[in-house]
Amino acid sequence: MVRFKSTAAVNPTFDEIPDEHARALFPPNFFTTIHEFEALGFSLVCHLSSSAITSRVHTMVSLLINQSTMTFAAIGFARTLNTQAPVAVSYVEFTAEFEDGSELDTGNISTVRVFYDSPRKTIVRIPHLKDPNALYQVHLYLMKQRKVPPCLPPPGTEKEHFIKSVRESLAEQAELGFYVLDETKQRYRQTWRSAYRGTYRLLWPLKQIHQRRQEREGRRIAAEALSFRRKQQPGQTVNPWGD
Repeated sequence: MVRFKSTAAVNPTFDEIPDEHARALFPPNFFTTIHEFEALGFSLVCHLSSSAITSRVHTMVSLLINQSTMTFAAIGFARTLNTQAPVAVSYVEFTAEFEDGSELDTGNISTVRVFYDSPRKTIVRIPHLKDPNALYQVHLYLMKQRKVPPCLPPPGTEKEHFIKSVRESLAEQAELGFYVLDETKQRYRQTWRSAYRGTYRLLWPLKQIHQRRQEREGRRIAAEALSFRRKQQPGQTVNPWGD
């Protein structure tokens, strides 16, 4: 069932939602978080909505950018379109791209990853950090560990760049063997291997084991970042990061 019913579009489409409409359609916490991001130096690029990325899932994203730190931020919300068993997840994610083509994604989504690891992309999950500022500080700490400068797309192309990156990520998963292309329908569907892998990773007890490992690793990374920050600010005694 997973192999034949779970698909993804080769060229997913996105609808840009005007801000006044987004306030009626998007979860209210989006705009509280946007104000927090603006206080951190981010500016809003656009609101996007799509039901074409993966089958039976509706995704909403508010995309922001910080020119000074060369970082994208995304406030995301995804819900299944299955009325009998609806599932919804929300998350915050920071993304930095580097001149050597590598990428760093730091987010607080708690779901278990089923995609294959990308050789060019480092994905860090810190699910216990719900405060955007704390998560951003961890992201900046991880960026400082890189030896290559970050880079941004040309001004005015941020939305197109984001959509292109989604398409390229799906194509990369096909190259890695997670998806196989159905040329007739122009959709990706999972291979037998990825369908088995994804199914077992989402079933008890493996799901809970992976979530615990993910949270433990996230707390370790956050603790490293906090220790680094304390060295930079010796007088800090309050820990805002949930450790």
